[in-house]
Amino acid sequence: VARAAQDLPLMPDKRRIAYRGLGLSEDYARILTETRERSDYFETALSHTHHPRVAANLLIGEILPRTGVAPIALPPESLGEIADIAGEKQISTASARRLIPLCEDGRSVADTARAENMMLITDEAEIEAMIEQALSENPDVARQLAAGNRKLLPMLMGAVMRISCGRADPRITQMLVDRVAEKY
Repeated sequence: VARAAQDLPLMPDKRRIAYRGLGLSEDYARILTETRERSDYFETALSHTHHPRVAANLLIGEILPRTGVAPIALPPESLGEIADIAGEKQISTASARRLIPLCEDGRSVADTARAENMMLITDEAEIEAMIEQALSENPDVARQLAAGNRKLLPMLMGAVMRISCGRADPRITQMLVDRVAEKY
């Protein structure tokens, strides 16, 4: 009897407590435990990610509004993988949202993200080349930066993001833009 009790899934109240322990809000924990199917789906996704909050955000913010009460087409393992690469900042949140319908048929998350050019560019040399390109395409910005006008840094950041089609890692890009501005 004790062994059989161990094999039973957690009751909704216990799952809610466990989800709160993962850093999820009370509302998210409640939504994730509204049905056993949803909770089981999320549990499976959790076993494939180190980023439970990202998985919960994608499930509640992107998947559930599209599916309503219909079964979820995205395999839970894929949700976990998408949450992992988004949580590790290998893809942007926008790319994670775009990846969901592309992987509903069970396609590999990583392969699809690469094939769709969703992986963030993290190579500093590549991003520095984009910054130089942005400066050469916007000589007025370069001149004003040289004159000490730091208010144009967001414009330079935007130019780099346009050149990279939004794929330059924003944290690394911001660091490099700041570094370039210090040189001027």
